[in-house]
Amino acid sequence: MKNNDPKNLPIQRKLNIHEIEILSCITQLNLNSTIIPYRISGNIMYMVEGVHPSRENLDIVKLYNECLSKFYTQMSKIPFAGIYAFYGDSGVKYTGSQSVFIKKQIAALLEHKQIAPELALICESCRQMFNESIVAAKAKGMDTLHPVLLHGDLHLGNILLYNGEYKLIDFEYLRYGLKEIELSFVLCWDFIVNENLGRSSKQIISENLSELVCSGCINKNSAFMIQEAFIPMFVLLACIYSSGNIYRDSSEIRKAIAVFYDNYYVV
Repeated sequence: MKNNDPKNLPIQRKLNIHEIEILSCITQLNLNSTIIPYRISGNIMYMVEGVHPSRENLDIVKLYNECLSKFYTQMSKIPFAGIYAFYGDSGVKYTGSQSVFIKKQIAALLEHKQIAPELALICESCRQMFNESIVAAKAKGMDTLHPVLLHGDLHLGNILLYNGEYKLIDFEYLRYGLKEIELSFVLCWDFIVNENLGRSSKQIISENLSELVCSGCINKNSAFMIQEAFIPMFVLLACIYSSGNIYRDSSEIRKAIAVFYDNYYVV
């Protein structure tokens, strides 16, 4: 919804050139129905006000059907470099195997990072789970999956409810990759970085995965990749980035990671 009349839209945000180009791309791909209604005047984006869902009340199938499925019809022959919103300059080249591509990028990332002592055992455990499961994921057809268009940073802060429908905001990490990676992120990330949420992670993630399979959004092989390979991968990435104090609240995130791990994998 683009024009030069921003009246009655309460939320204002200044856009950079990259963000304006992305919004133009989304319009060209006929994906505006997935975005919170907005207007642009100059480089200012005016948006209606939506409400962020809580993680406990996130309807993952409704989100998939109303927003994500529309993105996932846009396909590419090769994935973008990098690991979701995290690591885009590994130097690893894609050679036709997505499982090998992701595994090599994780290895390259670990090679140059130091892990906080309190996360060392968690990091090693998740690294082993990821390495073992990515091999099994390949056997389950991971390398035959098509890269699709991803939001690229799909956490609760970028999901809104407006007039009873899910809408998305903030597309700066728009990219092509496996939808299983994005679904893993939205399922686990808010639990991983929030100590209060982490204690209820196992039940909610299990229920969400079952709902996605039963509704036909994903099949059992995709559920395996999410559960066994990509959720450990995101715990691993959280360990790496919080150890490097990338986040303002890295020390709190390190505590949250431990809570998530204990409740999701140990209990």
